Amino acid sequence: MEKAKPGAVFLAAIVALVGIGIGYAAWTDELTIKGTITTGTVDIDIVGYSGTYVYKTPNHGMVIVHQFYDRNGGPTIGDWYIYSTDGGQTWTRPQLGKHSPPDGYELIAYTDVTEIKDKTNTVFVEYYNLFPCVTFGVDLLLHYTGSIPARVSVVEFTTKNKWLQYLVDNGHAWDEAYFVNISGCPNNPPQILWNKEVDIGTQVHECDYVGLALLIHLPQDDNLQGRTGRATYHVEVVQWNEYEE
Repeated sequence: MEKAKPGAVFLAAIVALVGIGIGYAAWTDELTIKGTITTGTVDIDIVGYSGTYVYKTPNHGMVIVHQFYDRNGGPTIGDWYIYSTDGGQTWTRPQLGKHSPPDGYELIAYTDVTEIKDKTNTVFVEYYNLFPCVTFGVDLLLHYTGSIPARVSVVEFTTKNKWLQYLVDNGHAWDEAYFVNISGCPNNPPQILWNKEVDIGTQVHECDYVGLALLIHLPQDDNLQGRTGRATYHVEVVQWNEYEE
């Protein structure tokens, strides 16, 4: 058998060493990064409401009561447009849609919140037997609980009734928005003090309270007698940087 030449043996050793170097020189280390990711929220809740109630008195006069009710079942909160021409009487409404006037007083006309569905943030409102000379309104107290700033806007009024659209177009039905001063939020119940009227689209922050009033004042127009119709206000809450005028 022919012996390998020294040069060939040397070359084979070099190749073997190169292979060993490739297999053992790749030292490694690792850095593990663990993070927590949260997303913000845009959320507004309906925490209170009010209505307008017109009563005929025993002496044929008229009493108008406009009072705010706390959805948590507590007493009425502060003075929210409470007015009456008959001082000293107690006006209570223990349940949604259930009126309890004093004896001898007859409920003639009203606006009232009849149902609230929290899952869909839907409010059902009834405006009953309206007539001129009285401003009928429903106020909603909205509590913003989202973690990022937002803007509240009444973005759409829709109706299939021309007479209701006429009221809106001519300023006889309108909406107003207010910031509401709150003492001790969020641990204490709100103390209702109308602060200032704000433009729809004003920025709100976590724990802000906003009052939204939906008002109708019928003009002296005989063509508006005996009318019935349905309408919808769509109230939208949008994160502040995506709001469009």
